[in-house]
Amino acid sequence: MQRSSRRRDQGFTIVEAIVALAIVTTGVLALASLAAQVTDGVVRARRHTAATVLADQAIAARIRLPIAATATDCVQHDVPGCMEGLDGDGLVTAGAPAFVRRWRAVALPGATPAPWGLTVCVVPVHERRGSSTTVGACVARVVWEAQP
Repeated sequence: MQRSSRRRDQGFTIVEAIVALAIVTTGVLALASLAAQVTDGVVRARRHTAATVLADQAIAARIRLPIAATATDCVQHDVPGCMEGLDGDGLVTAGAPAFVRRWRAVALPGATPAPWGLTVCVVPVHERRGSSTTVGACVARVVWEAQP
């Protein structure tokens, strides 16, 4: 009797091997899914960082130009005159854009010369839903128009 019990303790049964294989497979699939989610998050973070830089560059460029008031919904919607398409390098393009940049300028009362509130939002095109605002990068600044 001892011989038969030793043989049973020396190896794995088929059921034990299948259960162990199922556990290992589940772990590997979970790690693969996690890797895909991390990669997607890194790609989104890179796009949003680029969008923030593009918005900040637009603010810096507009400070040097004469500022004119824009429509109140310029940041929320694609309004001609206060939006432009940008390629992947951040250059204005007439072709298929990678980003859409929208801006709004509002004169703020109370000081002389009057300060302006500038808001620039940049949205990656593939994250845009129609012409409405979606998650992107917005930069807002209060600036004083340069006197000629």
